[in-house]
Amino acid sequence: MTLREILDYVVSTFPRDWHLIPEAFGREGPTHTSHAVSIDHPEVSLAWGLPLDDGLEFPDSGLAGRTFESAAADVRLHGVLVHRDSLLVVDHTYLPLGEWSGLPEAGAFVDEVTEWEYLFVKLLNDLDERHHYAERFDASQFIRVDGHPLPPAPPPRRAW
Repeated sequence: MTLREILDYVVSTFPRDWHLIPEAFGREGPTHTSHAVSIDHPEVSLAWGLPLDDGLEFPDSGLAGRTFESAAADVRLHGVLVHRDSLLVVDHTYLPLGEWSGLPEAGAFVDEVTEWEYLFVKLLNDLDERHHYAERFDASQFIRVDGHPLPPAPPPRRAW
């Protein structure tokens, strides 16, 4: 599997396609709070909930006036990290952190979230049985845009 195929596979799945692993106890230091292994491709696994940062503020968004935490969400192949996204924790719901871009004429910042990020974080919320993702996402005023975490695939090489 290529990295692009792995990432596309993850967002094409449903919670029923994953086996949740109970939280590991007895580990020292920060760790992910949730883990899952693909049922059809057990070499692919997910881990999410590792605390990253506290005290995030978004003054010019639908989240103004509040402070948030962030967490990491990882895609792994054979236990090796192949992709990491950052999550925003809002009222016990994960939201994609996305890319912040300034709008100088409006004096505000807008969070652009790729379709891949939206679907990935939706899957994590569904796996954790967090049922308010669409509602929280809509309230955030984040903007969904086409996109993928990897650059576009290069054209096929010509045979000489």
